Amino acid sequence: MHENSSQVGNGNALPALRRYCLCLVEFISSQATDPHLYFQHKLSADISAAENLADLMILLDYLISLIDSADLQSVQLIKLEKMLTTDALPSFSLIRAPANRELGRILAVGRVSTEQEYHLVRNSILETSEISSRDRILVERLVMAYESRQ
Repeated sequence: MHENSSQVGNGNALPALRRYCLCLVEFISSQATDPHLYFQHKLSADISAAENLADLMILLDYLISLIDSADLQSVQLIKLEKMLTTDALPSFSLIRAPANRELGRILAVGRVSTEQEYHLVRNSILETSEISSRDRILVERLVMAYESRQ
């Protein structure tokens, strides 16, 4: 899955996924005791240095596992969801499920680049009701934009 992700010809993919990862780092740092911001600086540097989507997806998996292992209260997760909403990014609840990572990556990028991505995105709203209304809006925008370019 990551191999296909790293082959996307969209120049916006890396910066968009970096932005998503940096939002997660900011959230994690706000929840942890890190007086010198070492954790935030280290992960931010790793994200900035990532050279391809595969590397960023590995970092994203790591960030998701950190958040999942933190045993956060629902109030804290709501704060994260609001932070992502402000930046028009896919919800954490969507992207945290391994089966939805590729969909989340496409939503974070904000553009469907290939026919394969189009089918994945389009089928996500046809095949599952687990997508939040906010993510559904992002999906519908991407589908319409892709279809208008064809």
